[in-house]
Amino acid sequence: MSDLSREELDAKLLATERRMEATEARIESTLKAIPNRYEFYALLLTVFLGVVAILAWGGDRFDGGVQVATGFAESTIETQQLAKQNAEQIQALTERSQKNDAQLDAIFERLVGSSGEKSE
Repeated sequence: MSDLSREELDAKLLATERRMEATEARIESTLKAIPNRYEFYALLLTVFLGVVAILAWGGDRFDGGVQVATGFAESTIETQQLAKQNAEQIQALTERSQKNDAQLDAIFERLVGSSGEKSE
């Protein structure tokens, strides 16, 4: 083996140093392309809060629908009860009207019968 001269050694060291700098530059450019930790956490937090907001809005809409449905069901029950009461009142009025008709018929028969007896 031959001894390296000072100039050859400096040239080899310079070439190695440039290769190391090029490798370092490639690694730095790759790392810059990867988001840093804070950007990742910010993105994760944004997505999480977005999902929570959507679920809260959907829950509110669902709850509103349930409240409307509950109110509608209660209103339907009240309407049914009112209809039943009205039907009972109509039945009672019909029976009373029939009794009144029978009484009027009896009175009319008496009046017609009594006036018929007088004319005979």
